[in-house]
Amino acid sequence: MSPAPPAIVGTGFAVPEQVRTNGDPIFDWLREHAPGGPALFTGYVERRVLGPGETVTWLMVQAARAALQAAGAGPESVDVLLGYGSVAEYISPNTLAQVHAELGLPARVPALPFADDFTNFNSAVVAADALIRTGSAKTALIVCGDNWTAYVDYHTPQSVSAGDGAGAAVIAPATSATQFSLVDREHLTASQDYGAMFMAADAVGAAWSAPYIHITQQGFQDFVSFGIGEAPKVVSTLMERHGLQPSEVTLMCHQASATLIASWQETLGPVKILDTLAEYANVVLAAIPVTLAARGAEITTDHLILLGLGVQLQASALLLARQPSAAATSSALASAPHVR
Repeated sequence: MSPAPPAIVGTGFAVPEQVRTNGDPIFDWLREHAPGGPALFTGYVERRVLGPGETVTWLMVQAARAALQAAGAGPESVDVLLGYGSVAEYISPNTLAQVHAELGLPARVPALPFADDFTNFNSAVVAADALIRTGSAKTALIVCGDNWTAYVDYHTPQSVSAGDGAGAAVIAPATSATQFSLVDREHLTASQDYGAMFMAADAVGAAWSAPYIHITQQGFQDFVSFGIGEAPKVVSTLMERHGLQPSEVTLMCHQASATLIASWQETLGPVKILDTLAEYANVVLAAIPVTLAARGAEITTDHLILLGLGVQLQASALLLARQPSAAATSSALASAPHVR
């Protein structure tokens, strides 16, 4: 009897208590000056914001604990920790090392940060799957978190999208036919546009500002040409390669904007798209694992595609499927209640 394939066996997420609505005074300058580009950033009703004394590490630890609980696993069962925290306290090491310490993971467990914003989660899933299939690990814990509400300039249109949050998943040999396993992947890198979107500090006299996300004029053009025009092609390629009709697939995706998501829906047809954009806004590298944990039980198809989009520029799509015997209407993932 062949061994069970690696699968997502538990998920969890965490967001702060503090809610920031579209009417918050922090957005007053944007309302008064209407800088170019705001039409691209749409669909947010609320976003969660870290308060005093709260950190991205704290969010990541809460999400990881929820995922482990959902998987019925303890820290001692983890063989490898993958993911990323952005923006970390230090340039290096990444805060994933602190997550390792606060979870009490064994010293034998490596903490491996994936810095390919914002396709971090997808890349970690691919690595975890490979490690388990080759016998180098049995259980992998992936956790991604962001605190970008503190790292945007509130004089730029993209600042309205920022939300804080963290999501996590446990990858281990499948214990149920309803769990999703990695089947295939497709990737697109447009490295010629390096520098169109980036995070950096600005010189202010003899000092420096805090780092924040910059989008150049080329970046705004890429939002449309790459984000809308090119990114969905990796999803279409996977569906065509495996003979899948749109109605047979659920999509969870990067959620920078409802404008992007609506364009992908139009391009891909009747794919069911699940997101958490209205509630949590753009939680950047945490968007996919947060949505997996928050809305995974709503998946009614046997195929799931995760679409990540990043600032290199890059698009990453993973095709996951339940085991052949799984019923199409089964609950998708073992998800813990959301942590606040």
